[in-house]
Amino acid sequence: MNGTLERIFFPLNIDDNGRLISKLLQPVKLQIFRALAEDRIDAAVTLYIRLLTTLSRCYVEHRHYLYVDSRYFPDVDCTDIFSWLQDCGEHGKLSMENRQRLQATLLELKQAEAFREYEIPTVCKLKI
Repeated sequence: MNGTLERIFFPLNIDDNGRLISKLLQPVKLQIFRALAEDRIDAAVTLYIRLLTTLSRCYVEHRHYLYVDSRYFPDVDCTDIFSWLQDCGEHGKLSMENRQRLQATLLELKQAEAFREYEIPTVCKLKI
């Protein structure tokens, strides 16, 4: 899946506010949604972590910030998924291990250039 995510965030897909990348992310978003609906929480969390780390890295490496004037739509997608994971947590479906994995990833991403300079991904500001 990492190769797929890398291809989605590829520089040729960068456009105004990341609209094309957001469109290309929809199957990934659906895959995470289905995994959550089928109580395959570990798989959903793993894919989400890969998505967040790829977004963070590519946002800076490929200079996505040059194309954003208001909202970066892939970040909005990540925020949507985060809310699904919060719902899982509220319903007791998010194990302590997965909660810790997410928290560790968010803490790590807070130290990355994408968040320090551009506050991407914005979910780093939220609590799981």
